[in-house]
Amino acid sequence: MNRGPGKSGESAAVFSMITRFKGSLEDLVKIVENFKQKMYDFSRLLDFLNDECKEGGDEDMHRRALPPGVKWPEHGNIEFRSCTFRYDPTNPSTEALTDLSLHVSAGVKLGVIGRRGSGKSTFVNLLLSLGDLYDGQILIDGEDIATIQRRCLRKRIGLVPQTPIIFKASIRDNVAPEMPDDDEARPSDERILAMLNDFHLGAMVTAKGGLDAVITSNDLSAGEQQLLCAVRALVTEPRVLILDEATASLDRTSADFVQQTLYEHFDGTVINIAHHMHFVADADLVLCMHNGRIEDYGTPRDLAAKPESMYAQQLAASTMSA
Repeated sequence: MNRGPGKSGESAAVFSMITRFKGSLEDLVKIVENFKQKMYDFSRLLDFLNDECKEGGDEDMHRRALPPGVKWPEHGNIEFRSCTFRYDPTNPSTEALTDLSLHVSAGVKLGVIGRRGSGKSTFVNLLLSLGDLYDGQILIDGEDIATIQRRCLRKRIGLVPQTPIIFKASIRDNVAPEMPDDDEARPSDERILAMLNDFHLGAMVTAKGGLDAVITSNDLSAGEQQLLCAVRALVTEPRVLILDEATASLDRTSADFVQQTLYEHFDGTVINIAHHMHFVADADLVLCMHNGRIEDYGTPRDLAAKPESMYAQQLAASTMSA
């Protein structure tokens, strides 16, 4: 049957329209996902600022400060004891974490996976005391973190967030910002330069003119921004490091480089909230979360060997989509 040139032209036009529509739809999905992520980042910032306002107030009166020079945590053992968290303590339906018990030994690299709303962000927030438990305890090196002032706690835990924060300031101040009420000694220039060299930023520092050079985010690539944030997190020598989807905004090559560099230069306890299965493959242990509970927990190898496990299923799905 001869469809004729007219029909062929119409088919081509329809195909072209479908292709353009598909492209537009994919762009729209990316915009929506980006908007959701920005709103999530904004809500995390509001949580942090709201909690910062509490510091020194009635809510923090029962917490103690750590004297300057006291090295805590010294090892990085983390323990969650029957932890339950509710956004509204009077409303059980707002429960985001339910009776979670977990022990992470010092030096372990723990990968945490789960869909949005699974509880992995709450897990991180509570480690930073961004919220109070409804029930249970969180201990680091045997100390209940609910007894330690929030500012002291957060200074002792390294954090590399998904969205890098680069100040319009000198490289020195970007790595080790001076706080007006900070009693801790600032890291020396030698320490800062050594860390920057370890994280492959030495050439950048030299090119800019040294630690006094003023930079902005426009002066650095996405990978360099995240590496600088990593140096900021580690320059004070913490024993616990949180990677909160730290490589999610990078391409795969840059993301691999950042994570590999972090793992090479940090031998403490790592909590790696991962956005892709690829980034927990070399973890010592993996925590799989669902609806605020532990779904699976074990080594990547053991979990991958169980077809029914959440880890194995997500690994298979990520392999098929790669």
